[in-house]
Amino acid sequence: MSLPEGEALELEQVSDEPWWAFNYYLGDLRSRVVLNTDIPTTADDLIVLAAHEVYPGHHTEHALKEQLLIRDRGLVEEGIQLVPTPQAVLSEGIAEIARELVEPADAEALVAILRRHGLHVDERVAALREASRALRRIGLDLALMIHEERASSDEAEAYAQRWSLSTPKQAKQSVRFVTDPTWRAYVITYSAGGDLARAYVRDDPARFRRLLTEHVRVGDLFAAA
Repeated sequence: MSLPEGEALELEQVSDEPWWAFNYYLGDLRSRVVLNTDIPTTADDLIVLAAHEVYPGHHTEHALKEQLLIRDRGLVEEGIQLVPTPQAVLSEGIAEIARELVEPADAEALVAILRRHGLHVDERVAALREASRALRRIGLDLALMIHEERASSDEAEAYAQRWSLSTPKQAKQSVRFVTDPTWRAYVITYSAGGDLARAYVRDDPARFRRLLTEHVRVGDLFAAA
């Protein structure tokens, strides 16, 4: 599908943040995408992050809805983004399954781009990523352990290392996210949003297109799940 004319993004490296990457949608069809360089990032991770934050994830959704809903139809309320709300569940759901929608057709092209930049991509990674998809819920486990069961940060980090095969540094970062005052309730949007969006789309590009271009409610996702 075509992107609005004039859409663009800028990339920035940051550090000392509770998240891995973030899309600041600036309006006027533009995004500022930042990557936390404190977190080790593989070549395969770059593909996942690009799909999640930019094409066809957050930036694509925001730019298309600005053009189609705000500019073309005058629905100015679509320009409001609140965190965490059902809107965030939908938006993260789109971003979570974005890689799955583009990879089957473009896997070789994506790998070729990275190799041109001197980055090695292990062909076994895709299978490992698919096999570990269910581990995406572990972030929610950590939040429940800490906020409901009153587990300590050390206990939560040990859990993350065991069940998500995280390094100590990655586990500490995960716990930092679910204890951050702004983001601790946001963690559910990734696993729940991804599961709902995946059940709704069911490998149908037309349904994914609808998520990107129309005002879809979380209830619509539940109805299809």
